[in-house]
This record gives sequence, structure tokens and C-alpha cells, in this order.
Amino acid sequence: MRKAVAYLIVLASLLFFTPVFAEETVTWYCPVCGTSGNTQNYCPECGAARPRSTDPEPAKPLQAGDIITFGKWEQDDSEHNGTEPIEWIILEVQESQALVMSRYGLVQCRYAYHSNGQTWANSLIRETLNHEFYDSAFTDDEKKAILITHVKEGADQQDPDRPAAAGRVGADTDDYIFILSYAEIIQYMPTPEERMCYATQYIRIHANYSGTRYPGGYTCWYWLRSPAYKNNVGAVDWDGEINACYMNHVYGVARPCCWVDLTLLMQ
Repeated sequence: MRKAVAYLIVLASLLFFTPVFAEETVTWYCPVCGTSGNTQNYCPECGAARPRSTDPEPAKPLQAGDIITFGKWEQDDSEHNGTEPIEWIILEVQESQALVMSRYGLVQCRYAYHSNGQTWANSLIRETLNHEFYDSAFTDDEKKAILITHVKEGADQQDPDRPAAAGRVGADTDDYIFILSYAEIIQYMPTPEERMCYATQYIRIHANYSGTRYPGGYTCWYWLRSPAYKNNVGAVDWDGEINACYMNHVYGVARPCCWVDLTLLMQ
């Protein structure tokens, strides 16, 4: 009995005097603004949420050329399995905001019903992207992260080698979703290789795509928003070269673009 009591006393003393070490504080690197040493759930500098990843390597700030995923749209042409996540290429980052463009040719759409001088402001493609696509592709939380963009339609946005008829310049607009102008595609994707766009299975079935299989698959041509000569509008061809097409081409493709608030999108 005495031995049992002594054993309990020794055990209690060990438990009492065992030092309690403080839990190690794990710091994290903000992928939005780059602030390091964060320990709370939100970045003290920009308010971005702590990354969910358990990767021990610190996350790097997002930059042009990175791929992010948000929204869903039909891409494999198999409706029974639902829509697929949309991948976006980051074209530019300004603090906590980023300009993104769909990685693949995504939406089959005419630019306009008639090739009689429409511009982006009164085009079918603008209506389709800002209603059918915007309403269907994003959750309510994702919509909160998509910013309204002032879309410029000056003559300086047009292709100097394929100028539109004199005075054919559309009005500026404010949109959630848009497509790039000639000037913008040259700014963000200056080479044909960068401009080449691969087609989803849905686009291959419902729109135009190249007969040549490139290393990454089949490519598609896609619209630019800038008016061009003879009531046409700018387009990027299958090989990434700049071209033009009549506006009512039923098998045209859109690569949606938008500005997003990364602090809201990555929560």
C-alpha cells in the first residue's frame, strides 16, 4: 500500500512540474500583397484571408502569367456531369486587384446579329457575356469579387492595319465582363504564341477550331472588341495572328475578361 501511495506521489509531481511549451506560431506569406510574418487569419496589410494550403513553402504573390480558378461553365460538352471550373490567366496585377482572361476559348457567340456597323456598346456579345455568362458562371460570392470595369472604345484601341470606317468608334461602357481590344491584346500578349487559344471540347463541337493539332491541343479563333474595316471586327486567328471577321459569324468564340478583387476572391 505504501509503495502504491509513493508511486502516485511521484507521478503527480512529474505531471505538476512538466513544463508546458507554448504552441509554435506558424507565420504565413500573403499571396495577394506579399506581406510576410502574418500570424492571424487575415493579412494585416490588405485583409486577404490566410491561405488554406498546408504547403510548408510560403505562397508567392500572384503575378501576371499565373493561373487562378473560379466560376464554372460547360466545357466538356457533357451536361450530365455539370459545369466545369473556369481557369483564368492573370494579365496584370495592381495591388489587390487583377485583370484576368479565360485560359481557353469558352463562350460560343456571334459578335452581332448583323454586320452593319455595330460596336461593343450595342453588340450581342456584350449582352451575352454580361447576362447569360455572368449570371450562370459565378456564385454570389464570386460576383462580389468581380469589379465593374470602364471599357474604353477610342480609336486608339483599334488595329491601325485594319482601321474601321471613319467615325466608327463606339461609346465607352461600364461592364463586369468584356473582351480585349486590339490595343490591349498587343499590350498583354505581344506574340502570336502567347495569343494562341486552345479550345474546350464544347467549343470544338459547337464553334470553329483549327484542323491542326498543336502540342497543347486544337486551337480556336476568338473575337476582339475593336471594330475593323468593312463592318468587320477584330479577331485572333487559330495561329495567334491578328485578323478580322464579319460580325455575325455564328461560330465565333469569346474569351471573357474581368477585373477582380483578389482579397474577396481568395477568401
